Amino acid sequence: MPDLLQESVRYGRELTVNMPISEREKKVLIGAVVAAVIVAVAIFATLVTYQSKPKLRQPPPPQQQAPLPFQSVSAVNVLGVEELKPTKPPGFAIPDIDGVTRTLDDYKGRVVLLNFWATWCEPCRVEMPHFEELHRMYSLKGLSVVAINDYETMEKARIFAKKNRLSFTVLVDESGKVSESYMAVFLPTTFIIDREGNAIAKIAGVRDWTSPQFRAYLEKLLTQGKVVEKKKGKTKEKKQ
Repeated sequence: MPDLLQESVRYGRELTVNMPISEREKKVLIGAVVAAVIVAVAIFATLVTYQSKPKLRQPPPPQQQAPLPFQSVSAVNVLGVEELKPTKPPGFAIPDIDGVTRTLDDYKGRVVLLNFWATWCEPCRVEMPHFEELHRMYSLKGLSVVAINDYETMEKARIFAKKNRLSFTVLVDESGKVSESYMAVFLPTTFIIDREGNAIAKIAGVRDWTSPQFRAYLEKLLTQGKVVEKKKGKTKEKKQ
């Protein structure tokens, strides 16, 4: 760029020497040429500087957050139950500890205690005998206790269930996708699903499931909604 400036000045001088103009006009012409070259140099430098700068990335468009699967309609009551707006919960198809695939539709027409747990979770382990007791007391009245082992192997869940003689349904979700769909952030977390197939309550943390108060709460649920009876491959509904 300095060479260009020198060449322009030399060219301006030659013009002033060869052209029959006054000394004042010569100075004006030389000044104009030099000014034009300076402007050109400034523009060139600006372009080089701009091109050398890293391009700023446009921020990605804001992603719309997925709606929460459940909406609370009350504060946690004395039983530790958070009531939810009745909502169809996310479905699933995962194996039980015997390798048989189970779905949420398998429990249609029953009250379901859907518990998320893990063998390493001490509060979860404390709850298991209570769930076993509820299962033995109310399974014939329409209660299904379904415990979904979260992020562990089939073998771990099976060994635990056999060692503790659990007779209720234990499912295995090695990927953790089911608990994610339910937004079960803490373990244990239990959802109550009514006979109509709606999630109506959430319980986070360990509870005394066999207390007289909670048993009365369950017994009231078991008297509501439609009961599904399966006979000879056919499904029959009756109103409680």
